[in-house]
Amino acid sequence: MLSYEEAKLWYDEIREKAAKITDEDLKGMYDDFLKSAVEYAKNRAAWSFMDWNGRREDGGSRSIKHNGFMAMLDAVCRNIGIDGVDRVMPDRKTKGDFACYITLFLSLEQR
Repeated sequence: MLSYEEAKLWYDEIREKAAKITDEDLKGMYDDFLKSAVEYAKNRAAWSFMDWNGRREDGGSRSIKHNGFMAMLDAVCRNIGIDGVDRVMPDRKTKGDFACYITLFLSLEQR
């Protein structure tokens, strides 16, 4: 599991490098990355109160959103020059945790 402290360090590093982006396409990619984190985390949280039928009816939406977030994470890090994501977040679960932390950090920033 990804710790709060590790997630915050990664979030801050990505955010700081993204703030220096001047390329509009890359800015759009970064925004899409944040949106994909929120969409995945929202879907993941919804599973906590879904029954078995609700999860089945979800139709793989959670996995699709998870895959999308992971692809965006890799693309953003590659394009802004951040290495080591797979070392710190070696599996799907850890990367999914990071999406949830991003959602937390974004939510708290909006106070």
